[in-house]
Amino acid sequence: MIVLGVDPGTARTGYGIVAREGGSLRVVDYGCLETLPDRSPEARLLLIHEAITGLIEEHGPGAVGLERVFFNRNAQTAFAVGQARGVMLLALARAGVGHPLRLALP
Repeated sequence: MIVLGVDPGTARTGYGIVAREGGSLRVVDYGCLETLPDRSPEARLLLIHEAITGLIEEHGPGAVGLERVFFNRNAQTAFAVGQARGVMLLALARAGVGHPLRLALP
């Protein structure tokens, strides 16, 4: 089984892809998607959506771990992360990938 793990963000979105082979895990791919701050919010979200869609098409994950948004002192940052997470959920739904694993990381 291939699993895609994503730490969503508007400026930077981290991802890792692992494959379970027998009793062990193998790293397939990992990286950080970055968007430029001089782009409009909608252009940045489109780039994130396209990049996640590309990862899904290339690797065909059977499960996805997508970090949930948690609120801290900066509500504006939390909203931006929520928007990035939303376009990722859209990409997953369009690709027919099942419900993402729900991760709550500090």
